[in-house]
Amino acid sequence: MNMVKTYRMNRVVVFVVAGIYMLTWVVAFASGPKAFTIDSIFVLAGAIGILLFFDLAYGTRLTLEDGVLSRTDYFFAKKSIAVEKISSINYQPTFILGKTNRSLYFFQEDRERPRIEMSNTWFTKDTLKQIVRDLRAENPAIRLDQETEELVK
Repeated sequence: MNMVKTYRMNRVVVFVVAGIYMLTWVVAFASGPKAFTIDSIFVLAGAIGILLFFDLAYGTRLTLEDGVLSRTDYFFAKKSIAVEKISSINYQPTFILGKTNRSLYFFQEDRERPRIEMSNTWFTKDTLKQIVRDLRAENPAIRLDQETEELVK
């Protein structure tokens, strides 16, 4: 019986993003010349907010099962890589400007671009650290860059 490990997005970030969206939605509903009027745009914007919340809270996740690391986005879009095929993990800045937003990049030996990416904006550093440790436990041959080594210390 293999154990499935699931890594979810940072709940605080999920609730803040969804809360700001829904607060903006309520303010738009209560202001302007058509205040408190329900129309199709209002219903559509509310539905988008609800979908955003559920996607961030439950639809985006990483799973480690049977030696395969998978990232699921929007409930069904899935990218997978066998742990044995992960050649290196880098923890690099997500954007050219600003060094605080970083992402874990999972590389395969035969690919120049990362197969899976995980941002520290959406996943806590503790979650990122645990993923790296779990992957290294399954495949000690995975190379880590200096920043990833510092992350897992």
